Amino acid sequence: MYKLYTHNDLDGLGCAILAKLALKDDIDIEYCKGPDDLEEHLLKSYQDRSIFNYNLVYITDCSIPKDSDVFPYIAKHKNIRLYDHHQTALFLNEYPWAHVSVEFNGKLTCGTELFYNFLLEKGKITERKFFVEQVRLLDTWDWTNYTSFIPKYLSDLIFILALSNFVISFTEKLKKKDLNELTIFNQYERDLLEYESIKQEQYITQQTNPA
Repeated sequence: MYKLYTHNDLDGLGCAILAKLALKDDIDIEYCKGPDDLEEHLLKSYQDRSIFNYNLVYITDCSIPKDSDVFPYIAKHKNIRLYDHHQTALFLNEYPWAHVSVEFNGKLTCGTELFYNFLLEKGKITERKFFVEQVRLLDTWDWTNYTSFIPKYLSDLIFILALSNFVISFTEKLKKKDLNELTIFNQYERDLLEYESIKQEQYITQQTNPA
C-alpha cells in the first residue's frame, strides 16, 4: 500500500488523479490545505507510527520547512518521495528523497507535471500530456497568455463538483487514454460550468448596478 499527501487545489488533485491511475486501489490519499496542515497530518502519522504501514509515502505540491517539528522524522525516513515546484522548497534537493524544480523544459512547472514525469519514467502510467498541461497552465498562470479557458474551468469544477467527485470523475475519464479539447468535459459538466458562469455574471451585474 502507498500513501499520498497532496495539496487540495487543482495541482494537488492532478497528482491524486495520476496516483490513482498508476496505483489503482493501492493508494491512500490525504488532502492538505497547505504546509501547516501537511505538517500536522505528517506529525500525527509519525507519532502513531501509521506512516510506517506504507511501502512508500509520496508528498506532492507541498513541502515542509526545515524548522518544522516533523522535519527530523522525514529527513531520516527512507521511504519518502517529495515532488514540489515552489521556490521556497529548493533547499530540499540536498536530500535524496526530494525532487524540487521550478522549471521544466524552459517553462514553469507544477507538482502534477513533476509527479507525472516520475510515473511515466517508471512505466507506471502512459502519456496523459494534455491533462497534465492544463493543470500546469492553471497553476503557473500561463493560461492567461492563451485563449483557452479550459484550465480555469477545471479549477472551477473542483468547487462545483466537490473535491472527491472531481477526482473520481477525471480518474475515470483518464483510465484508458488522454483527454483533449472535446472530451475533457462531459455535457453535464459543461452545463454546470455554464450555469455557474451565468450566476457569476448576474452577481457582478447586481453589484455594479444596485437597485
